[in-house]
Amino acid sequence: MDWLPILHFVHVMAGVIWAGGAIAMAFMVYPAFFEQDRETILKFQHSWGKRAARLMGVSGSLILITGPLRAWVGGGISSFDDLTSSYGLLVVGAFALVLVHTFIGVFERRRIQAIIEANVEPQPLLRPLARQMMLVTGAAMAAIVAIMIAMGLGLY
Repeated sequence: MDWLPILHFVHVMAGVIWAGGAIAMAFMVYPAFFEQDRETILKFQHSWGKRAARLMGVSGSLILITGPLRAWVGGGISSFDDLTSSYGLLVVGAFALVLVHTFIGVFERRRIQAIIEANVEPQPLLRPLARQMMLVTGAAMAAIVAIMIAMGLGLY
């Protein structure tokens, strides 16, 4: 059985869910969420955060697993030496960007939780965080999409 089409499908679907979720959260959900009063933020973070974390965790994990597998099964990377080829560097770059953005997301969520659980008015602390999240997510997603386009068009 040829696993490449299946790996490609799972990788692309997971990527769409993960990237779309990250963009939606950074540019729409969190900015609107951070304008609410502290109690609303606490309730929303508790119910929505669990669901989002599961979806983003599963899709992000699938990307990190299927991306390298796809490169290996597809023949683009057959040994560690291939990681230094132009294709290999794109694979490593995309993997690193997804991994770093995932860790940044974990730390941002912990920071948000600490801010809203503190006995302070959260909005002045959350607004700058929202701008930072937009910048980081926008840059990371643009870089990942650029790498995927380069790989898809064979520009390596």
